Amino acid sequence: QALLIFYDLLNGNGTEAISNFERMTNGNADTFDLLSLLGFADYLDCTFLLAEEYQKRAQFESALRHYEEVFREDQKWNYFRHFRVEIKQRIRDIYCRYLARGAKPRVAILYYRKLLSEYDFPKNERAFFYKKMAESYYELRQIELAKDHLAEAFRLKTNLTGAKKIQQRLNVFVSYNSSLSP
Repeated sequence: QALLIFYDLLNGNGTEAISNFERMTNGNADTFDLLSLLGFADYLDCTFLLAEEYQKRAQFESALRHYEEVFREDQKWNYFRHFRVEIKQRIRDIYCRYLARGAKPRVAILYYRKLLSEYDFPKNERAFFYKKMAESYYELRQIELAKDHLAEAFRLKTNLTGAKKIQQRLNVFVSYNSSLSP
């Protein structure tokens, strides 16, 4: 059955693959050991293809779970090493474009914190996450936390775009302190 799922994914039969995968896992993918059934390389390929299929279906939490699994395992084994940046970008896109965008401010903050703590993104992307956290803290009326997060965003990227609105809302001009190290 595991090989059939993988075969269907490789041959563009995503509907059948997802149906079989969900039937085999009975709604609990965490207890289903695809690795022992397929071997490492096929397991990573299959899990990545499952993530892609879930993403195509706008089942973002399932897609994210599979992308994150591939990313974690790949860090141990370097199987996808040249493709790892793409996987990380897909994780970022799901968190930022789909999950955080429609989430309540407290939940959005948790998403951005996860991106900051578990993934090594470049400064400009980390600055964007801090700016989004500042906006969420502002919505929660936690003004000092909003200011702190916006200051961190500007510390990371002095010419941060899209921050004018939150700056005006906070009625503060955040400048880069050159004595801070990046």
